[in-house]
Amino acid sequence: MAGDNRYRDQTVPIETIHDILDLLANDKTTLCSCATASQAFLPRVREHLYCNIVLDGHALEKLTSLNDALDSNPALASLVKTLSLSRLAVITSHHETRGRPVVLVPDLLPFYRLTFLRSLVLEEMHLHRPDDLVRIAGQLPQLERLVCDKLVVRSVDAFQPPDELSVTARPQGMPSSFPTLKEFVVRHGTWDHAMLAEALLRDYQQSLQSLENIEISFGGTADALPWAPVLRAAGARLHTVVISMADQSPTHEGVHTTSASSHLFSLPPEFPNYHVYMLDNLAYCRSLRSILLKHHPHYTSIFSLQSLGFLEALCAVLERRPPPFPALEHLELWSIDRDGCTVSVSPELSARLARSLLDRDAYPVFGRLTVRVLSQFWVYDPDLWPRADTSQRVNALKDGLVRRWREAFAAFEQAHEVKLEVFLRG
Repeated sequence: MAGDNRYRDQTVPIETIHDILDLLANDKTTLCSCATASQAFLPRVREHLYCNIVLDGHALEKLTSLNDALDSNPALASLVKTLSLSRLAVITSHHETRGRPVVLVPDLLPFYRLTFLRSLVLEEMHLHRPDDLVRIAGQLPQLERLVCDKLVVRSVDAFQPPDELSVTARPQGMPSSFPTLKEFVVRHGTWDHAMLAEALLRDYQQSLQSLENIEISFGGTADALPWAPVLRAAGARLHTVVISMADQSPTHEGVHTTSASSHLFSLPPEFPNYHVYMLDNLAYCRSLRSILLKHHPHYTSIFSLQSLGFLEALCAVLERRPPPFPALEHLELWSIDRDGCTVSVSPELSARLARSLLDRDAYPVFGRLTVRVLSQFWVYDPDLWPRADTSQRVNALKDGLVRRWREAFAAFEQAHEVKLEVFLRG
């Protein structure tokens, strides 16, 4: 056997090595070990290590390391495809326990080098002003997805990144367009998002027309209203929308203050309520395939057991001719069940909705209605409708609740070409 050379100098094909490293894509620790084992592994390992970068919480050291790495080897920036910045904070003294939030500024990272970045997710980050968000996105020439989740205006104790952390950014004015942006999400938050909506309408109407998916979610507030004209402007290619639909407060007098108190929104006089206004703008999105409407009835009155304005407005839009959504395939409605009452549905409105959506001349490809129900019960201290969030109560109500809501939309059960789904929302 001494002269047997069958196993001498055999090497593993590089394609096989790549396949193995691809299987380890989510195991960062093992990937780092592979990088030190052989230079041959390094290029593929780097692709996986830099493809999806997540910086969360007390990540100042990681942020500094990332800046240093991209500064010393700019080619690494081309590997970054998704970037998530979430609740970044720093502890600047031993007296602090929670840390101070880091302000998101255009030179926090060398964004201009991330020329292949496709997705940017920002969660609970602090901003000086909405313009900074536009300037950051403007440095990303291939950005397709931008998520703004619970952003806040810079607080008094926010941490301004020091000069040694901030990078030297390219001189940047306001970008002229976002030609590749396809998905935009804005949720909740206490920043002046209405100013951003106005800026998009004023300066970036052409970019809005490239959008395919939009989510505008502000829970039980009416803060989605300033975004209604954005939906209208983006209507040409939109395939999917998610919108929160909040009832007006009984004390509403025509002017709504958004979560940024500097911005006032006045409902145009020709619209009787928020729902009619929002859905009228949505009706210009004629390419929609999927619509998710999150209805939030007013919740601080024990008499809030009927809230039919939302479904009335929806039926009125669907009944228009020509139909506003001829390509609609899926409609999802979020609704509320209060002490056993189907708050936002009546038999008449359910039948009316079915007549509209089951009209094959108007909606030839419609095939699925999804209803997600949140159970609430009245409490007197404080006076409001909280969710029924105890598992024992939810389990006791679940079967009856789902059955009751299926009955409320019974007309869809009888349509063989349409699937009705009812779920309990937790």
